[in-house]
Amino acid sequence: MAYWTTFKDPVTGDLMSAEIKDGLGYVGGKRITDYYSDLGYKPVWSPSNSPVEGGAYGTYSFVKSGGGSSGSSSGSKSNNKSSSKAEKQYYVPGQQSLEDAIARLDYTPRSMGDMQKEAANLANLQIDPQLAALKAAINKAVSDAGIQKTSVEANYANVQPTAARLLEEAQAAGTESAIARGGGRAGAVEYEVGKMKRPINESVMQAEAQKSAQLSAIDQALATIQEKYSDQTQSLEAQRGSLEAAQLAALLAGDREMASNMASQRVGAEYNLASLLNSRDLSNQQNVLAQAEITGQFPGMPEGTVTLRDYLSNSGYDEPGWDPGTGNVTVNGKTYTPEQLSKYGYIQNGRWQLPESIIRSMLQ
Repeated sequence: MAYWTTFKDPVTGDLMSAEIKDGLGYVGGKRITDYYSDLGYKPVWSPSNSPVEGGAYGTYSFVKSGGGSSGSSSGSKSNNKSSSKAEKQYYVPGQQSLEDAIARLDYTPRSMGDMQKEAANLANLQIDPQLAALKAAINKAVSDAGIQKTSVEANYANVQPTAARLLEEAQAAGTESAIARGGGRAGAVEYEVGKMKRPINESVMQAEAQKSAQLSAIDQALATIQEKYSDQTQSLEAQRGSLEAAQLAALLAGDREMASNMASQRVGAEYNLASLLNSRDLSNQQNVLAQAEITGQFPGMPEGTVTLRDYLSNSGYDEPGWDPGTGNVTVNGKTYTPEQLSKYGYIQNGRWQLPESIIRSMLQ
C-alpha cells in the first residue's frame, strides 16, 4: 500500500506531494532522489512518531548538493551530517527493532560431523582417565611381580652352591668312614657316601620345590591381574561407545530444540511485525477515507481530477463498467453508485472526473 507526504519544493517553494511506496519516495512517477538531483538538491527523510497528512510517518527536507539546506513543510533543517549511504526509512515506531530482531533470529544447525566429534570428546573425557589408571596399575603389577621373582631367585641362589659343597664333603667323609671300618670291599664306600648325601639331596629338592612354588604363585597372581585388566579395558571401551551414543543423542536433541525455539521466536517476531504494519495500514486507510469523505479530496494530493476511463486505460487496467439503468460504475470488480462517486468528483462530457488518489484506492 502506498502513502503520501507533503513537503516544500526547494526550488519554487510550492507545497508538493510525494508518494511513499516500499520505503521509497516518488514524485511524478520518478524517484525523488533522481527528480531533485537534476535540480541540485538531495532529499533527506525526517521521520515522525505520528502520521502526517497522507499517512506517511515523516516528510522531506532538502540539502543542496554543494552544501546548505532547504526547509520542509514542517520547518525541519538538515544537519549536513547525513551519511552518503542512504539508510532504510522506517515509518512505524517499533518496526526497526522487530526487523532487527528477525534478522538476528537465524540459527544454522550444527553439522553431524561436528556433533559426532564433540560427543566422542565428551566420552573420552570420562573413559580415558580410567583406562590410564588401569594401565598404570597393570604396569605396576608387572613391575612388582618382577621384583618379587628377583627376590625369590636371590633367596634360593645359595642352595645349589651350598649343596655342591656339602655333597663333596659327604663324599669325602663317607669314603673315609667306610675305609676306617674296613669297608674297602666293593659297594661299602658307595653305601656310606650315599647315606650321607641323601639328606642333602632331599633338602635341595625341597628348596627347589619351594622356589618353584613361590615363582608359580607370583606368575599366577600376575596372570589374574592381567586377565582382570583385559576385562575392565573391554568394559570401559563398551562404556565409551554407549556414552558417545548418548552424548550424540543429547547434542542432536539440543540442536533441534535450539532450532525450534529460534524458529518459534522468529515466527512470533514476524507475526508481531505483520500485525504492527497491518494495524498501521488499517488506521491510515481509515484516516484517509474519513478525510476524503469530508473534503472530497484525498489528503496530501494536489487539487484536480482526471478522467476515470482515461486513467484506467493509460495505467493498463480494464475500462470501467457502467450500468445505464442505475448509473453504477464498476472498477476492479467493485461497484460504486453515483451518490458515492459524486462525493469525490463529477461527470463531465459523460465521463466521471475523479482525483487520482480516489482512483488508486478503488484499485487496491
